[in-house]
Amino acid sequence: MQREKFGRSLRFRMAVLLGLVGTGFLYAQAPALFTYSDEPQSTMDSKTQGVFQERLREKTNAVVRRVNVNMGSLASESISLPVEAGKTLTVRRKSLDGKRTKEVWIGAATDGSTDEIVIVSNGMEIAGSVRCGGKLYTIDWIGNGVYLLNTKTLKSIDECGTK
Repeated sequence: MQREKFGRSLRFRMAVLLGLVGTGFLYAQAPALFTYSDEPQSTMDSKTQGVFQERLREKTNAVVRRVNVNMGSLASESISLPVEAGKTLTVRRKSLDGKRTKEVWIGAATDGSTDEIVIVSNGMEIAGSVRCGGKLYTIDWIGNGVYLLNTKTLKSIDECGTK
């Protein structure tokens, strides 16, 4: 009697679990590659502050922001990028010529658009670019764990989310 009751209980639990998996409820959201940093420049050493100030003075159409990079996200098959306020791009990792390496992370947008990302890692440092919505975002390491996200408007790039 006890065994039969356990068997029904187990079957019920499995059915619920499979139902949740089927709805996507149990799938984890893609981890974010970076978050925007509100840390003051005073937390940077003087050399890093100098590089940061130099980037801000460059005469380009770029917007420069400090970001905190989540290196662990590169182990995932999908990552999300909060490219602008209220706009997150989710990309899925893809193979290049059937090969994948831990040094290069190449991804394409999951929404069917032509948006893409290329990240290159060298130990605990990364550099990369994201193409999305008429903008090019570059992620640059400037020293001592500090990263900058440069945003440039490019007229020749398709709109984010369009095919």
